[in-house]
Amino acid sequence: MADIFGRVVLERKSEWLNRLKGYKVELNGTAQEKKIMNGASEEYQVPGGSNTIVCKVNWCSSNTCSFDVRPGETVYLKVASGMKYFWVTYAVLMLLLLGRTFFKQQLPPQSNIVMIAISVFVLAYFLYYLTIGRNKYLIIKKDEDNIFAK
Repeated sequence: MADIFGRVVLERKSEWLNRLKGYKVELNGTAQEKKIMNGASEEYQVPGGSNTIVCKVNWCSSNTCSFDVRPGETVYLKVASGMKYFWVTYAVLMLLLLGRTFFKQQLPPQSNIVMIAISVFVLAYFLYYLTIGRNKYLIIKKDEDNIFAK
Protein backbone atom coordinates (compact mmCIF):
# COMPACT_ATOMS: atom_id res chain seq x y z
CA MET A 1 0.00 0.00 0.00
CA ALA A 2 1.33 3.44 -0.91
CA ASP A 3 2.22 5.92 1.80
CA ILE A 4 -0.45 8.67 1.93
CA PHE A 5 1.29 10.76 4.57
CA GLY A 6 4.11 13.24 4.42
CA ARG A 7 6.18 14.78 7.17
CA VAL A 8 6.89 18.27 8.35
CA VAL A 9 10.00 19.03 10.37
CA LEU A 10 9.67 22.22 12.41
CA GLU A 11 12.87 23.74 13.76
CA ARG A 12 13.03 26.35 16.50
CA LYS A 13 16.27 28.24 16.73
CA SER A 14 17.71 28.91 20.16
CA GLU A 15 16.64 32.35 21.36
CA TRP A 16 16.76 34.13 24.67
CA LEU A 17 13.19 35.37 24.30
CA ASN A 18 10.75 32.64 25.44
CA ARG A 19 13.62 30.22 26.08
CA LEU A 20 11.82 28.53 28.96
CA LYS A 21 8.52 28.06 27.14
CA GLY A 22 7.59 25.38 24.66
CA TYR A 23 5.64 26.45 21.59
CA LYS A 24 2.32 24.68 21.12
CA VAL A 25 1.87 23.45 17.56
CA GLU A 26 -1.42 23.22 15.67
CA LEU A 27 -1.49 21.28 12.42
CA ASN A 28 -4.62 21.74 10.28
CA GLY A 29 -6.42 23.18 13.33
CA THR A 30 -5.57 20.23 15.60
CA ALA A 31 -3.31 20.75 18.63
CA GLN A 32 -0.31 18.43 18.71
CA GLU A 33 0.97 16.72 21.86
CA LYS A 34 4.63 17.51 21.20
CA LYS A 35 5.62 21.08 22.02
CA ILE A 36 8.71 22.47 20.37
CA MET A 37 11.30 23.56 22.92
CA ASN A 38 14.07 26.16 22.60
CA GLY A 39 16.73 25.09 20.09
CA ALA A 40 14.90 21.86 19.21
CA SER A 41 13.17 20.45 16.18
CA GLU A 42 10.12 18.21 15.99
CA GLU A 43 8.76 16.00 13.26
CA TYR A 44 5.03 15.68 12.60
CA GLN A 45 3.13 13.38 10.27
CA VAL A 46 0.68 15.19 7.97
CA PRO A 47 -1.68 14.04 5.23
CA GLY A 48 -0.53 14.56 1.67
CA GLY A 49 -1.79 17.76 0.04
CA SER A 50 -2.32 21.24 1.43
CA ASN A 51 -1.75 21.74 5.17
CA THR A 52 -1.54 24.60 7.67
CA ILE A 53 0.56 25.07 10.78
CA VAL A 54 0.39 27.61 13.63
CA CYS A 55 2.61 27.94 16.71
CA LYS A 56 1.41 29.47 19.99
CA VAL A 57 3.00 30.67 23.19
CA ASN A 58 0.74 32.03 25.92
CA TRP A 59 -1.89 34.22 24.21
CA CYS A 60 0.40 35.09 21.28
CA SER A 61 0.81 33.08 18.12
CA SER A 62 2.37 32.93 14.68
CA ASN A 63 1.06 33.55 11.23
CA THR A 64 -0.83 30.65 9.66
CA CYS A 65 1.70 29.00 7.37
CA SER A 66 0.31 26.98 4.47
CA PHE A 67 2.43 24.32 2.82
CA ASP A 68 1.96 21.50 0.35
CA VAL A 69 3.43 18.06 0.92
CA ARG A 70 3.35 15.04 -1.33
CA PRO A 71 3.00 11.56 0.16
CA GLY A 72 6.39 10.37 1.41
CA GLU A 73 7.89 13.89 1.15
CA THR A 74 9.35 15.93 4.02
CA VAL A 75 8.83 19.70 4.31
CA TYR A 76 11.21 21.74 6.47
CA LEU A 77 9.93 24.82 8.33
CA LYS A 78 11.37 27.05 11.03
CA VAL A 79 9.77 29.17 13.72
CA ALA A 80 11.35 32.21 15.37
CA SER A 81 10.39 35.27 17.35
CA GLY A 82 8.76 38.03 15.33
CA MET A 83 10.16 40.72 17.62
CA LYS A 84 13.20 41.56 15.49
CA TYR A 85 14.16 44.64 17.46
CA PHE A 86 13.60 43.27 20.96
CA TRP A 87 17.20 43.73 22.13
CA VAL A 88 17.53 47.21 20.63
CA THR A 89 14.36 48.48 22.29
CA TYR A 90 15.19 46.72 25.57
CA ALA A 91 18.68 48.26 25.62
CA VAL A 92 17.30 51.73 24.88
CA LEU A 93 14.74 51.40 27.67
CA MET A 94 17.39 50.23 30.16
CA LEU A 95 19.75 53.05 29.14
CA LEU A 96 16.98 55.59 29.68
CA LEU A 97 16.12 54.22 33.09
CA LEU A 98 19.71 53.84 34.26
CA GLY A 99 20.83 57.10 32.65
CA ARG A 100 18.06 58.99 34.39
CA THR A 101 18.99 57.41 37.72
CA PHE A 102 22.77 57.89 37.57
CA PHE A 103 23.06 61.18 35.67
CA LYS A 104 20.10 63.01 37.16
CA GLN A 105 21.96 66.21 38.02
CA GLN A 106 23.98 66.37 34.79
CA LEU A 107 21.03 66.24 32.39
CA PRO A 108 19.36 69.47 31.20
CA PRO A 109 15.68 69.87 32.05
CA GLN A 110 14.71 69.62 28.35
CA SER A 111 15.93 66.02 28.28
CA ASN A 112 12.77 64.94 30.12
CA ILE A 113 10.65 65.45 26.99
CA VAL A 114 13.07 63.44 24.84
CA MET A 115 13.21 60.62 27.39
CA ILE A 116 9.44 60.46 27.68
CA ALA A 117 9.04 60.37 23.88
CA ILE A 118 11.58 57.56 23.49
CA SER A 119 10.05 55.62 26.40
CA VAL A 120 6.58 55.87 24.87
CA PHE A 121 7.91 54.58 21.53
CA VAL A 122 9.70 51.63 23.17
CA LEU A 123 6.69 50.71 25.30
CA ALA A 124 4.40 50.98 22.25
CA TYR A 125 6.66 48.49 20.44
CA PHE A 126 6.27 45.94 23.26
CA LEU A 127 2.54 46.58 23.63
CA TYR A 128 1.99 46.10 19.89
CA TYR A 129 3.22 42.50 20.04
CA LEU A 130 1.19 41.80 23.16
CA THR A 131 -2.09 43.19 21.75
CA ILE A 132 -2.74 44.04 18.09
CA GLY A 133 0.28 42.16 16.71
CA ARG A 134 -0.10 39.10 18.93
CA ASN A 135 -0.63 36.92 15.83
CA LYS A 136 2.75 38.11 14.53
CA TYR A 137 4.66 37.41 17.74
CA LEU A 138 6.13 34.28 16.13
CA ILE A 139 7.02 33.77 12.48
CA ILE A 140 6.89 30.45 10.61
CA LYS A 141 8.53 30.15 7.22
CA LYS A 142 10.19 27.60 4.95
CA ASP A 143 13.65 26.59 6.10
CA GLU A 144 15.73 27.37 3.03
CA ASP A 145 19.00 26.87 4.97
CA ASN A 146 18.28 23.27 5.96
CA ILE A 147 20.73 20.95 4.22
CA PHE A 148 18.10 18.22 3.88
CA ALA A 149 15.58 20.53 2.19
CA LYS A 150 17.61 20.70 -1.02
